[in-house]
Amino acid sequence: MSLGALACIWQQRKHSQGQIGDVRLSSPLSLSKVLKFGLIFLVIEVMGNAGQRYFGHLGFLLVSVIGGLVSSASTAGAAATLAANGKITATTAGLATVLTSMASALSNLPFLHQQIKQWTIIRRLTLLSLGIVAAGAIAMLISSEFLPD
Repeated sequence: MSLGALACIWQQRKHSQGQIGDVRLSSPLSLSKVLKFGLIFLVIEVMGNAGQRYFGHLGFLLVSVIGGLVSSASTAGAAATLAANGKITATTAGLATVLTSMASALSNLPFLHQQIKQWTIIRRLTLLSLGIVAAGAIAMLISSEFLPD
């Protein structure tokens, strides 16, 4: 997926449209953001553990996709923690991390549309995002067939 995104960025570099307006960024580290991340992490870990217990690895993967819509970082952290504690396999944790990244990539499209409101840009971003997610899905299928667990 990363290579697909890099290829898209590399191709679009010559089509850039000059200066972009001022971007104001706040500090990425604040107490409220840390607490929110911790709460999301905790909820995803509890839900992931329950999903694994009651529905097996497919339950955890479903929780990972849903968690990716909220916070892919928290979901990836929860997968790593559960794998480190032996609750899920490393393969399941890796698969969950890829799925959560896919869900996160697609979940940003409505927010972009709300901010940009230019159909040509949104359509292009949507097609590129779907292409990258499809490439990731194909890579996962190939790896599940040809690589040992």
